[in-house]
Amino acid sequence: MAENVKHGKSIYLKSIKMSKEVTLTVYEFAELDQQVKNKVLEEYRYTCVQLNDDWHQDVIEEFNDDMINFGISANVKFTGFGSQGDGASFTTDTCDTDLLIRKLYETGHDISETALLDSKNLSVHIERSGWNVHEYSMDVIVHDEDLMNDDERRKLEAVITEWARTTAHDLYKNLEKYFDELTSDEAVIEYFAENEFLFFSNGKVLSRGI
Repeated sequence: MAENVKHGKSIYLKSIKMSKEVTLTVYEFAELDQQVKNKVLEEYRYTCVQLNDDWHQDVIEEFNDDMINFGISANVKFTGFGSQGDGASFTTDTCDTDLLIRKLYETGHDISETALLDSKNLSVHIERSGWNVHEYSMDVIVHDEDLMNDDERRKLEAVITEWARTTAHDLYKNLEKYFDELTSDEAVIEYFAENEFLFFSNGKVLSRGI
């Protein structure tokens, strides 16, 4: 790419001690050569998430609001993305078991009549085991004060476990989708524009906001 005023911006720097003026030609991102653009995009790929440790907070808050509708105050953990063992899971800080069981029944899950009738006398705890935090690290424990037989209790635990793991899997996919958006070419280019980045022809940054 030719460095001239037509395709770039001239910056004049003056050194007082040496009484010299230096003219530098700089470019906005859109003016760079395509190969240089690709290099710059990869260099700044994760900037939007690195600058904001809480980038995931809106997704998790929306998830927590949904869980409240099921009677659950959730504690979410996740790791990501792209490595074996990555995923999301949640445990219950508190659980309104009656509301949870009735909501599961209303949304088409296989809740038995016994569980519905005894829901106010049951307690459900969702726990996490092992080192990983993906959905399969979640276990469900139902305490029933001997109101249900073992088969009924295990069936209820299985139904809630399947729901919880599916819900955690969906949460992970939403987090991954948002992460991909924040690390997309479009997000990085928008970051350059908002911060008024200027580049040399090789992709090195002169400064922001000149």
